[in-house]
Amino acid sequence: MIIDMMGISAKVSECMGSFRLFVIGMIFVLLGINPGFGAESAKFLSLGPSESARSKHADPQQDVRAKWSGEVLYFILVDRFCDGCRCMNYEINRRDPAGFHGGDLDGISEKLAYLQDLGVSTIWLSPVVYNRPMRFYKDQAYHGYWAWDYFSVDPRFGSVPKLQELVNRLHSRKIKVLLDLVVNHMGYDAPFAQAHPEMFHHKGEIKDWNDRNDLETGCLFGLPDFASETGAVKSYFQSVAKFWIRTVHPDGFRLDAVKHVPVEFWNHFNSHIRDNVGSDFLLLGELMDGNPENMVRTLEQGAFSSLFDYPLYYTLLDVIARNGDCRQLALRLYQDFRYPDAAMLATFLDNHDTDRFITSCGGDIGKLRMALAFLLTARGIPTLCYGDESGLPGAVEPAKDNRRDMEFERNPGLFAFTKKLIGLRRGHDSLKNGVQITQFADRDTFAFSRLSTVEQAIAILHTGSAAAELKIPLGGLLPDGTTLIDALDGSEARVNAGNIECSFASAGFRLFFASAPQSGAFDEAFRKASALSRDPAALGRVSVSFELSGCPASEAETVHAIGGLPELGDWKTDHLAPSLKRMGAGVYRGEFLLPARGVFECKFLIRGADGKIRWQDGANQLVQLPATGNVKIVSDWKNMEK
Repeated sequence: MIIDMMGISAKVSECMGSFRLFVIGMIFVLLGINPGFGAESAKFLSLGPSESARSKHADPQQDVRAKWSGEVLYFILVDRFCDGCRCMNYEINRRDPAGFHGGDLDGISEKLAYLQDLGVSTIWLSPVVYNRPMRFYKDQAYHGYWAWDYFSVDPRFGSVPKLQELVNRLHSRKIKVLLDLVVNHMGYDAPFAQAHPEMFHHKGEIKDWNDRNDLETGCLFGLPDFASETGAVKSYFQSVAKFWIRTVHPDGFRLDAVKHVPVEFWNHFNSHIRDNVGSDFLLLGELMDGNPENMVRTLEQGAFSSLFDYPLYYTLLDVIARNGDCRQLALRLYQDFRYPDAAMLATFLDNHDTDRFITSCGGDIGKLRMALAFLLTARGIPTLCYGDESGLPGAVEPAKDNRRDMEFERNPGLFAFTKKLIGLRRGHDSLKNGVQITQFADRDTFAFSRLSTVEQAIAILHTGSAAAELKIPLGGLLPDGTTLIDALDGSEARVNAGNIECSFASAGFRLFFASAPQSGAFDEAFRKASALSRDPAALGRVSVSFELSGCPASEAETVHAIGGLPELGDWKTDHLAPSLKRMGAGVYRGEFLLPARGVFECKFLIRGADGKIRWQDGANQLVQLPATGNVKIVSDWKNMEK
């Protein structure tokens, strides 16, 4: 193979025993590689039983939850974090957003005290494997997602011994490590792809991003796409996983581009690792999808430990960054019953593929503080992106400015605030493991509790700009007269008539902790909240009548309520709820038993005898049901009103 870069041509051998020759700028680098990599290799190692494998728990999900539910993750884009060894700085240009900036493994090692001081407990490293050594048009592989050799570390970042040293140093500080693994594609012109064409698809670019087959067999931005359905590819990545697990001893993998790889591959890969390494090894997938149903299907069918919580991310953007309705948070979190365990979802504000949250907020540091407070108190495994704690800005377009270099001293006050939140989360079992309960939601306020058997954490997010006196119902868990102290600013609040009464001068976040007033006082509430997280009808049902007027349906057509509950068809027109009864010209009525305290959106539709659907125009109607009583929802076909 001939490589031409900057007018310099060099022949690169397919394999030279256990070494490979690459050209970086005008420097020839001889790299050690795994003997199984060469073009002549016809066999790949299988991931057999590992010394670190443990006997299987009766419930593997319980194993992984016990190890990971209290973690705070921190993502590091290696090239943009810290330059620790300038001897590896080939073609560095920090003014070029598409080029290498010099960050490396030594730089991360230099900042271990910083990371430990911040309080994060797991480091997720961007891919460190050997990447395409030259530019592809204007872009370099600084991000690590254009692999050329899966069995060596990119020399710009360090070496396998350097990675081993870093992981050992992190483990000695009781900080876990996730390695980023890309199984969907390799880098442009990767020698391995040329040597093994049978292991790749050859149908060209993805054309229909809504077609599953096209997503899984087309090339993502032209990158060589692995034929993941083949046994050879499955075996190859077992070999890759085995190499890094046995060489570096990470605590888990972050798995890239999940929706571009068949779920059958994921099930095979994840199950094999879990069976042989241990059920508490984290397998965290990146599924960029805002639909909880798609998340659940991928989690279960792909045998993942966790996925990044994109549905919640999109809702936080709408509510906090874009001044949306706080009831959307209640709606989003009510859907947690759909997940096997929503507490295991990895929550986040931004990452290397999204705009920085502070940028989405228009630079409003107050909004970022509210978002960080929510992230670090709500259910899930909170994941910070390097620089979140310093307010690092940046947009994806036009120049990937969201991946700018880390600025450690940019905002000491925000760092201290983030550090305090992390300390509170890691120091309170209610925040690490407590069941989440929505206490109150209106246009400008969302309040929730995290409840354990011995402690209640009460968090209140208020987005309104004007001063407000709030009364948040607590469900009778704390006696009247109880004084609570805000753990963030020291202000006081009191419990009166079953409500926590607190004030806001403007938008902000409050966080209170209360111990059970006597032994067992929270047990029943904890039991009910735990049941509700699995079954939306755990608190019983309430009678809800829908009344619709002004409906243009003919007598031959049927009228249905539809919405985001199984009883209302879950928005699926092939699973419609029973039709409403015609009461007169344009008037329809129906009654349903729906989960007590349910939160959902709904509207109406008309179905013709031929099956054709006519939807009610306008926004969906958001409904919050009470714990008891009867509810009537009155709507007009053209003007929905509750």
